[in-house]
Amino acid sequence: MAKAKVSLASLYDKLKAGIVDMFMIMMPIQYFTTYILVGSASEYRQNQSFILLATITYLLVLFLLLFFKGQSLGYKYLGLHLRNKNGKKASLFQVFIRLVLFVLTFSLLFGILFPFFRKDRQYIHDLFSNTLVLKENK
Repeated sequence: MAKAKVSLASLYDKLKAGIVDMFMIMMPIQYFTTYILVGSASEYRQNQSFILLATITYLLVLFLLLFFKGQSLGYKYLGLHLRNKNGKKASLFQVFIRLVLFVLTFSLLFGILFPFFRKDRQYIHDLFSNTLVLKENK
């Protein structure tokens, strides 16, 4: 059986994976929070604590998937894997730091534009957590 070739994931693949994650993970959480816990969309929008709860739940689910499987749903769909710089499974600390830095840097325009100034197209959260997003080329 031939081994699959692995390369760094493109920015486009990471973006698509993020969009898939938002729809497959965040949307059900938002729906549950809005209509089951709160009761209506207008009440949900007025209560910031439920918005925070939904966001923390999304990040927790993402954290657990990336730590235990090395893939979120979007990563799995696109054949992407989160690994450390040695190609092994990312540690608990690396995944945690990566998500914290992801939230911080993506809240700033600089964090979104950062990879366009690097040859390897790595985001800040990948650099500081010593992780790579790899793509299986079949």
